[in-house]
Amino acid sequence: MIVSSVGRLFQVDDEVVWLLHSSESQQREIPIKIGIFVIDDHLQQAMEEPLQYPKMVPASKEAIQMLLKKYTIMTQGSECCSICLEEMVINAECYTMPCHHYFHQQCIVSWLETSHVCPLCRFPLPTIKN
Repeated sequence: MIVSSVGRLFQVDDEVVWLLHSSESQQREIPIKIGIFVIDDHLQQAMEEPLQYPKMVPASKEAIQMLLKKYTIMTQGSECCSICLEEMVINAECYTMPCHHYFHQQCIVSWLETSHVCPLCRFPLPTIKN
């Protein structure tokens, strides 16, 4: 009874509990590892903050229209759109961010309507609030 209670308390494997039951009332030493997690006010606040303050802020429509530049793919390579992961084909139009990363137009516009930062380098575009 005591062995089962201790086993549950310390989450001891069933094999160890069985070995303890099967021994002939000899004292046995069983190493146990105990993890103690202390959560202070700062850690608690950091854990709750992402739930309270969503960080996804869209780029302003003006920033999307003014800062994205059309670019035509001129060479065949292993380049792909980092959002949809589809290959960039020759003579296809894509759009570049001010950080010079390029994406399919539909992909980057959809992305920037949700988040104001480049999906590769986190370069920020102006937001509606700015």
